Amino acid sequence: MPSVPDTERAARYMTVLGEVGRRLAALPDGTAVATTGRGDHKQAGELLRSAWREGIEHRVQLAALQSGGLLTFDIPRSGWEPELLRALDRAVSFTPLS
Repeated sequence: MPSVPDTERAARYMTVLGEVGRRLAALPDGTAVATTGRGDHKQAGELLRSAWREGIEHRVQLAALQSGGLLTFDIPRSGWEPELLRALDRAVSFTPLS
């Protein structure tokens, strides 16, 4: 993961992620996400993974999804499980014992 993300690229990712989050938030339930929202679900997952590789922190990614109206308990709609996010955040701040 790069230490400092490209600002312009990060802004583009977060703008698109907010738009995808808005479309996913508009879906009534999990069934709609699995059918009508399948493309948005896939796009969100790809954006989240790409943003992480670019060095954009999960907190920023979650904020972009939430700006689109996707509440925290609906984050799995975007292709990320909250427990996975917590595990990745813990791993990033983990300092091995010497």
